[in-house]
Amino acid sequence: MSRLNISFGPGPDDVTINGRSNMVQTAADLDRCVAFVNEARAGHFKAIPGLVAVGRSKNPSRIRLGVKQGDKVEWRELIDLHAAFGATGLGNGNPELCKPVARQILAGTTFMPATIAHPLELSVLEAIRQIAEMPDGVVFFGSDGHFATNIAVLASFNYHCRQRGLELDGADPRWAEHCIVVAENCYHGSGGFGRAFLTNPKVRVNFGPLVANILKVPYGDIYALEALFAKSPRPEIAGVMLERVQGAGGCIAPPDDYIARAGELCRTYGATFIVDDVKGGLGRLGDFLACPSSGVPADIVCGGKLAGAGIMPFSFTIGKPTVMEGFTQGTFGLTCVAEPAQCMSLLAVLKLLDDELGGKPSLLSQVREKAKLLEVHFQELKERWPSHIVKFDGKGLMRALETTLPGKDLAEMLRELGVYTTAIERHPRRVYVAPPLTITDSEIHIVATTFAAAIADLVARQ
Repeated sequence: MSRLNISFGPGPDDVTINGRSNMVQTAADLDRCVAFVNEARAGHFKAIPGLVAVGRSKNPSRIRLGVKQGDKVEWRELIDLHAAFGATGLGNGNPELCKPVARQILAGTTFMPATIAHPLELSVLEAIRQIAEMPDGVVFFGSDGHFATNIAVLASFNYHCRQRGLELDGADPRWAEHCIVVAENCYHGSGGFGRAFLTNPKVRVNFGPLVANILKVPYGDIYALEALFAKSPRPEIAGVMLERVQGAGGCIAPPDDYIARAGELCRTYGATFIVDDVKGGLGRLGDFLACPSSGVPADIVCGGKLAGAGIMPFSFTIGKPTVMEGFTQGTFGLTCVAEPAQCMSLLAVLKLLDDELGGKPSLLSQVREKAKLLEVHFQELKERWPSHIVKFDGKGLMRALETTLPGKDLAEMLRELGVYTTAIERHPRRVYVAPPLTITDSEIHIVATTFAAAIADLVARQ
């Protein structure tokens, strides 16, 4: 086996392997990097041609990119409206998050066997119980959002069976009678149950087998869900899982009372109500999580994305103790669960969201005001181009703009003008408007002005 001669530096992102450096200094270097990444990695999003990301911006609301300009590379900082699908929702490399995590890694326990408790677990469990308003809630930790939703579905099925005195082996054909309800156009991750919820042929054709115990209803239509529960003979519905705003589905907001009414229906008919807050939670919608005080009577809540502070993957599922009772020792386990650095990451996020500094309201409170400001600016854009702007959708800082223009073209024009976003794959005429929660009022104004310039340019070309 040949040796790998690896050396690091001089920059923090620079590595040389067998004499070949990864440094991007010229346009040719940039093209080589993007082409190699797109050729060698499987199943990921394609890297955008002409761009690389190196280093972090000093402004947590911006992303630092190398942009191809002729045969050179120009280093620019763009206002970020994507936030890595929410994972860097408090900025990429925000010192207020990195410092406590780095201090813990350098001086604390770096890795613990799952069979030994750590004091940071106590703190993070207490914090999750408080933000979910489940004082006796039971938590399952994972390393990605799809772990959180997968566990939620398993817990729901398990509780459903225990309530009915059933003991169904996983291969028992009677499982076909029991189901989970999700919404059309949902996204609950790409693994386990999550893949079966998707409708895109790309993830279904030749990628089986998929779980069949699934019923779907139109998102936002409470009467369709009610009709499903009232159907005769009544289907054996173990649980219903919904996003408060459909994220990857296009940042689609349901009617204001939809989620709460769905929870009440579940309670009436004895089904578990699961809220997938992986993307919408931890500040994105202006609160910590779906919980009773937000009008959501959930039995299970899933969190993730920002839980890792943009530093490392981390997710959690919290459920009522009666629902989670089936998760006994050895039922389902992961090697890396609630490691000290992961716990510190989430705690740093919660502190940053909750602190009131210098007489200013907490960042969580500010998010609600920033969301209102976004709405005002984008309503003005819609009034200016009523025939080209279809809808400014979503809630909080989880938004999308739908136009009559190709989303890819609009995103590309915005990047040229200093704002980073992408088109939404399932809605190619929508682009994300989902910035880090740290975005300022002045940056929101710049975003609106930049959208106006980009739309005007594209409309003029038509």
